[in-house]
Amino acid sequence: MWSALTTTLFAAAAAGVTAANNDNSAAPDVLLKNAADSDVYMPVAGLGTGCNIGGCDGQHPMNALNMSLSWFQLGGRRVDGADSYGIDGSIGLAVKQNVADPQGKLANRSDCLLYTSPSPRDRG
Repeated sequence: MWSALTTTLFAAAAAGVTAANNDNSAAPDVLLKNAADSDVYMPVAGLGTGCNIGGCDGQHPMNALNMSLSWFQLGGRRVDGADSYGIDGSIGLAVKQNVADPQGKLANRSDCLLYTSPSPRDRG
């Protein structure tokens, strides 16, 4: 069975990225060679969110908030979500709270990579 990290590493290699450690963190980063900016690094390890966490109906925002806060406290810096999960607001709040916390691992918003997929209703 493939782990999410293994899958991410293979996807990164297929995209032609170079492994790097942009900020001397324990988790490696990869340099995205197809990004608009030539100096964009993506953390290899990421938190995958989904319906099991936030409950795609948006009725459990504290689950996503607590999960994201825990991820950032562990040193995580990449979060993958989707608009249809209904938890983007909770993830954003976790980023804001972690940046404001003197004990938080994120010094500012640019320390983390957030990406999300549009809702199926928004796809053209």
